Amino acid sequence: MKKIKRKTINTESSEDVTHTNILKKEKGITLIALVVTIVVLLILAGVSINLVIGNNGIITKSKEGRDKTEQAVENDMLGLNSLYDEMDSYINGSGEAGDMTLVEAFNEGILQVGDYVNYQNPTSGQYESKRTETGYTSSQTYTTSNNGTTVNWRVLGLSEDGNHLLLTSGSPLKREQGETADEDYRPYYCLFGATAMVNFKDELDNICGIYKNNYADSVKSLTIDDINRLCGVTVHIGTSADGSDSKVYKTSDETQTNIDKRGNIGRTKSYTDQYASPQDYLNGTTSSFDKTSNAYYYEGSDAISTSSALYDVLFANTNSKRYWLASSAVGVSSDCCYFGIGLVEDGEADADGHCNQFFSNYVGYENSEGVRPVVTLKSDVKYGQITEITPPVEEEWKAPNDGPR
Repeated sequence: MKKIKRKTINTESSEDVTHTNILKKEKGITLIALVVTIVVLLILAGVSINLVIGNNGIITKSKEGRDKTEQAVENDMLGLNSLYDEMDSYINGSGEAGDMTLVEAFNEGILQVGDYVNYQNPTSGQYESKRTETGYTSSQTYTTSNNGTTVNWRVLGLSEDGNHLLLTSGSPLKREQGETADEDYRPYYCLFGATAMVNFKDELDNICGIYKNNYADSVKSLTIDDINRLCGVTVHIGTSADGSDSKVYKTSDETQTNIDKRGNIGRTKSYTDQYASPQDYLNGTTSSFDKTSNAYYYEGSDAISTSSALYDVLFANTNSKRYWLASSAVGVSSDCCYFGIGLVEDGEADADGHCNQFFSNYVGYENSEGVRPVVTLKSDVKYGQITEITPPVEEEWKAPNDGPR
């Protein structure tokens, strides 16, 4: 017998098949879209994360902004602290400026010519200038004490080598004087004749020396050379007998305009049977000799501006507060030569004090001026040790018994 093969009858209709296929297709599209969506989201997330936390991201930029703000605040604070320290150094001599030497402070402009400073007088000091040294009729005494009259000190400038700060008194030094016009009431220091010409420099320096303290290398009398250097003045003595090639001029003046008012500098004269020097007179020795004049004077205003601090220090009020210089010069005339001590008077720097202290045919004169010290401070003194102070009021001089001129 033959076996009958059975056929499997597919009961699905064509409509069901079609519907199933559509479902399959729809499921495939959804998965792809999902994947694409996820990928897009991941990309967006990556971009967003990079914008937020990347090297140039929001968080990084925020941190940078915060850091810059903090740095700006810190810089402001440092600036304020620096300003405070600088102001404090000006007022109290502390801080960075206080650690500077006085020369450094001067070169930085923290200290300037004319500034008053708190240089202190020594605890005590006294010098008696005796008549045997001055030729004057009596001894003259100068006294310093921190408990007594205080000298005001001003910045004069730098030393020639630039390594030291120089100070001078705000007014010339006053000697001890009487209390009434009937006594020797003048504050000036008197010098007379040949004796004074021989000894004046040592005497002036000795008077000034009592104002030396531990901060000073030296204290001496101001000289005409000091004033010439500070004012920028050159003195040239030529070789011609009539002095025509001699002159005094501002160093900065290319034309070398002569500012000497006396017109005697450089002239040479011959003399017979006279005293060739004050010392020769004291020794009683006459001789025949030639003398070349080195006498001159000039107006301070011809050298420096009258509005400058240096002019105020050196030349202001010198109609009453005139002062000696520890310098001398000799002038010549037809009948004798004459010797004089330097001075500052009426705004003039005079190398020889009008050459009327002593004459070679012997005539002696007495003159009286103030004493002006110059302090050379040690190079290592700091601004914190000697600082600027408020300008004090300088005393007005009243000298009814002024004495010979």
